[in-house]
Amino acid sequence: MKFPRVLASAVIRTAHEGESHGGLYLVDLDAGDARQVINWDSRNISFRDRGGERGLRGIEFHDSRIYVTSFDKILVYDKDFRKLEEYGNAYLADCHETHARGELLYISSTAFDSVLVFDMKRREFIKGYCLRNDLDRIVKKGIWKAFGIKQCPGAKLRIFDPRGNDGPRRDDVLHLNNVRVQGDRVYLSAYRMKTLYCLENDRLRPVAGIPVNTHNVRPFGAGFLACCTGDNEVVRLNTRGQKIMSFPTVTYADDQLIMNHLPNDFARPAFVRGLCVHGEELVIAGSSPATVTAYNLSTGALEKSINISMDVRNAIHGLEIYPY
Repeated sequence: MKFPRVLASAVIRTAHEGESHGGLYLVDLDAGDARQVINWDSRNISFRDRGGERGLRGIEFHDSRIYVTSFDKILVYDKDFRKLEEYGNAYLADCHETHARGELLYISSTAFDSVLVFDMKRREFIKGYCLRNDLDRIVKKGIWKAFGIKQCPGAKLRIFDPRGNDGPRRDDVLHLNNVRVQGDRVYLSAYRMKTLYCLENDRLRPVAGIPVNTHNVRPFGAGFLACCTGDNEVVRLNTRGQKIMSFPTVTYADDQLIMNHLPNDFARPAFVRGLCVHGEELVIAGSSPATVTAYNLSTGALEKSINISMDVRNAIHGLEIYPY
């Protein structure tokens, strides 16, 4: 089997000022090696949170350029990883996944429970979709906090102009972390919701039930693939959202791990995030400590795994097949 090269983004969670806090790695699964092509060590950020403003996130390719999201910007690189441009927006913060269709780049702006649409040809943000129900936001501040509720009952679509000043207020209620475009449909999912939604012709509808605490949900075949982060595995789901196959995250012995003394809610091993597919044969996933693993979609077998770092803080976030 011929394995592809993948581009992986990483966040070094709980890194301190003066340390590198993420970057991009070009991983050659066939050769079994990886090299860091961008070291992200921006100092113009807050280091207070576990992940927060650190590192790099979603990845997309278009017209011989590489589009990568940081915490609050779209960064544009050429094929030699030289930075060309960057774009920000008042409603862009805590970015997670990104995906392109034609000239349009869709970016999940988690801090606003929204997806922003960026026109790569015109180089401007043109539309925003917020899925937060403001009633949920109000309830979250009181009842949810009192009873420790972390799941959201549903979504409510609001379309806004990201060039204006009447967009949603900043608040992470749903933790909307994923966007995937297929044909005329835009699939959306959130870490605190058990539903995969579809946006089509500016109308929102539920598509399938999914496990709570997921990343990277995407259509595949007659069902879906997802990083089930809460259960430390990649899963294949049928159209009803039921698990039909699972691919457990690679784990390591405690004495091999670096910084394993940190609390799990700051950084932990086996945190699975970042997902791409290679043809009909392989699903490739990222996990911490920074590891990229390819699984056989037919048998569930682990085919290849490349470790980049044994530091549990170093967590893969974005992962895409490298086309250049």
